[in-house]
Amino acid sequence: MRLSWTTLFVTESTWTIGFSDDQLDGLVLLEEVDISVGDTAEGVAAAIRLAKEAGAKVGPLVVGLTSPWCFGATLSSDGLSRRQRRQGLIYRMEEVLPVDAEAITTDFITAEENVFGVAVLHAKVKPLLDALEAEGLSVAHFCPTSLLALEAHRNAQGNRATDDTTSCYFIATDNKSIDIVAMSEGHLKAWRSLTADSELIEAEIQGMPDATENATKTISLGLPNALDWRNESPGEPDPKAINDLLKQTTRYAHKILSTGQTPFVDLRRDTLSGQRTWERIGKSASATMAALLLLLVSVGMVNTWNIHRYDRLAERYADTQAALFRETFPGQTVPSAILSRFRSEAAKAEGLTGRNGDMPSAATTLQDLQRLLAGLPDRGPETSTSQNDHMRFRILELRLEPDRLYLDGQTRSHADADRLAAGLGQQVAYTIEPPRTQNLSASVNAGRAAVSGRSTLEEQGVGFTLTGHREVNQP
Repeated sequence: MRLSWTTLFVTESTWTIGFSDDQLDGLVLLEEVDISVGDTAEGVAAAIRLAKEAGAKVGPLVVGLTSPWCFGATLSSDGLSRRQRRQGLIYRMEEVLPVDAEAITTDFITAEENVFGVAVLHAKVKPLLDALEAEGLSVAHFCPTSLLALEAHRNAQGNRATDDTTSCYFIATDNKSIDIVAMSEGHLKAWRSLTADSELIEAEIQGMPDATENATKTISLGLPNALDWRNESPGEPDPKAINDLLKQTTRYAHKILSTGQTPFVDLRRDTLSGQRTWERIGKSASATMAALLLLLVSVGMVNTWNIHRYDRLAERYADTQAALFRETFPGQTVPSAILSRFRSEAAKAEGLTGRNGDMPSAATTLQDLQRLLAGLPDRGPETSTSQNDHMRFRILELRLEPDRLYLDGQTRSHADADRLAAGLGQQVAYTIEPPRTQNLSASVNAGRAAVSGRSTLEEQGVGFTLTGHREVNQP
């Protein structure tokens, strides 16, 4: 046996939950839940406990509402546009009820000429819906219990959709009230809910002749006998008959849930549509997206602020570097790459002064200088006519360090530069690298000669740079 919690029938003080069996068709069990008046959360918790004790799975529920929470009225749809028909009917419902349209949820049953409206107070049902959804329970339909029981009875009789007669039903779904419902040709024509008192019921019957005098038959549901209510006094609701009626209603609710049908009166709409599962997920997702968007905006603002801050720092550092350059090199144009210029000047100063403040030994430096001068080739006799014998060169700059040699100069040809490199390589204690040479224009030679106070080598010459290195511990 596999039970499903299918129905919840609600009154002011007592709830009845209905279990149906998924495998044994027709098996229904009912359990009563006693609650304090108005304590909806307590009732939901007690119902859940009973469902767990019965081992029932909780599927979508059909909730039956006690009739005193509901209203019914016959309305005219004349003059209503097709587009605004439902909204117009809601306001016409408000005109015949003692409550505002915003305080109720209404469903409409359409007949050929008129419309019958059934409404329920939000103040009664909304706390119940919120309590059920807070516990993760899904509500498929809200229906007045008496009208749902009537539909279950008509379905069992095979005349749910059509009926060519006018019938008057007297329905008891609890021991405190009796509902009078008139049906004509399958449509709801009138509905009254009264306290289970014989005098009140007789007076109400007299006030609704259109529903009772034209009825070809009267049917009692949840009452001890099928009486002719126009001629006999009503008896008290029968607990066993009510129990059988609620079982039949639960069986029918199981059917509409399993087949996807909708009761002919369903108040699960508008304000009472509640939060479906996807809506709850949607709200959580929306909150998450909003939080993520806020985080991204915050990160963006922080990054923007940091960018502006770093831009200001960069501008301040650039101004400081420019001021330092003007102070160090007065009269010179501030270059675009100030740091590169500083590094270049620092390298030159380092070559002249030695690195890390370590001055080379004077004796070692003199020996290196002597060897270098001895390694320079002899210019040869001035009267020689052979270019190989008469070699001319000029030394423009010479730097000696313990581990490095730098020689900058000019000569007449690339071959002369190679001869200089070869001669020095045999004499000095440095490993001489191949020379780097470049052709010099006449204008460059003339400019350098003017600076040095010497005549140019020739109209054309070669500039060369010789570098050498050795291990620091090498003698």
